[in-house]
Amino acid sequence: MRLLPDTVLAVGLAALVGLGSGPLVSAGERQSVTNIQIADAKSEAADRFFLKAVKLYRAGDLAGAVEQFELGLSIDPDNPVAHYHFAETLKDMKRNADALAHYEKAARLGPDTTEGIMAAAVMRNLEKGIRDQAAAKQQRAEEERKSKEIGALLSTENIDRCYKNKHPKTRLQGCDALVRYYSYSSKDELYPEPTRMFGLAGALVSRASAYKSNREWATAIRDYEQVIELRKPVISRSQFQTNNATSLVNATNGLAWLHATCPDERYRSGTDAVRLAEVAVSMRPWPNHRDTLAAAYAEAGRFEDAIREQEAAIGMLNEKGKQLYLKRFQARLALYRQHIPYREP
Repeated sequence: MRLLPDTVLAVGLAALVGLGSGPLVSAGERQSVTNIQIADAKSEAADRFFLKAVKLYRAGDLAGAVEQFELGLSIDPDNPVAHYHFAETLKDMKRNADALAHYEKAARLGPDTTEGIMAAAVMRNLEKGIRDQAAAKQQRAEEERKSKEIGALLSTENIDRCYKNKHPKTRLQGCDALVRYYSYSSKDELYPEPTRMFGLAGALVSRASAYKSNREWATAIRDYEQVIELRKPVISRSQFQTNNATSLVNATNGLAWLHATCPDERYRSGTDAVRLAEVAVSMRPWPNHRDTLAAAYAEAGRFEDAIREQEAAIGMLNEKGKQLYLKRFQARLALYRQHIPYREP
């Protein structure tokens, strides 16, 4: 609170009944609040409360000052100077909404006084501050609500839908929820924080597979490409044999397979399929990746390379005792020997 050198606190109302006939403010009290005079006093009682409020304020007792201002204003409620200094006290206590009400009274009751003019100026800044605080509070509440809503997406039900359910539409529902969860609050769309990045990439790969099963080729391609953008910059070649690279490898192989075997010719590209499949095999030379590379060679018209790669994939299945895919691999090999590329049904 600023106390002007020649501030005059104008007070109203007559002396309180029952306070006695002696002076309510001693000479010592007036001296302790130099330059504060109570002129045209309507009540010595109000005079005393206002002076004591100023004294307490200067001593750092803001709560005590508030109490004295309130007592004084209950006697002299139309005192613009007192309202101004009361507002200053309240502002120092961070009670901005209460301070604003008293600044408004000071400006209205004493528009031509120094305090009234100052109150009007302070009001503009304070009103803006209050609006900004309200907006910030509303934003925090909205963020908390959003955070709770997003947190609920990472449920066991959605995880099971995304990674275990075989029905494409149900799987998409679960994966959509997980993608939304892992994408939330990422500062950079392409480089989210590592803990979210792993989850987001895995959910996108699973969702791409569901889109592919649902014959939504364009959206499947989009998800595969997003995983490659997410993971490729942060995985070195030495990590390709670790689980950290699983989503990148799966996305690369899945996108290569789609470009090689998609029944819709708009999404087939032998050149892209070969490029991606060769990368997947270089990362992990597994039978299914070599199967994809063979399909890519066939789509590109390189049937001798397709036959060689498919035979290698079949040989790896036999070596590792994985007979589950053997018939499928052999059926594709027969197509390549006839110079016929494979198409997904």
